[in-house]
Amino acid sequence: MRRGLLIIAATLSAMASEAQTDLGLWTEAEAQWSITKKLEAGVEAELRTANGIEDIGRWSLGANVDWAPKKWLAAGAGYSLQDTHHPAETTKKGNMVAEYWQLRHRIFAHARFKAKLSALRLSLRLRYQLTHKCGVSVAKYSSTGTRKDN
Repeated sequence: MRRGLLIIAATLSAMASEAQTDLGLWTEAEAQWSITKKLEAGVEAELRTANGIEDIGRWSLGANVDWAPKKWLAAGAGYSLQDTHHPAETTKKGNMVAEYWQLRHRIFAHARFKAKLSALRLSLRLRYQLTHKCGVSVAKYSSTGTRKDN
């Protein structure tokens, strides 16, 4: 028991030393509806903050459908619209890039397989997702403050 607590404490302290100093909050809300005994549909919303929870780093809205034809097999698919905030930055050449938001469309499909071997329960989930980032035209400025053409 003590050895287990020591291992957990050592792991947590190592994780804390590697952690970033930026504080952020991730919140999610989800609603699921049973359409039939084997078919469910759902919607979800997500909000992520950054910079000490002062700024919104990303938000997303999504919908999904899950189907479980057998006890050992489940499959599903969904869509998510994400909007990510990119703060202003200075490039290696000294150019300043203004802050901007970038939309992403993500579709995904997944399958889950379950097996029970006496007291051991096994589960394997496979997920494929495809994300399309929408093109964004962002203003770039030189170190003197004049606007540069891309």
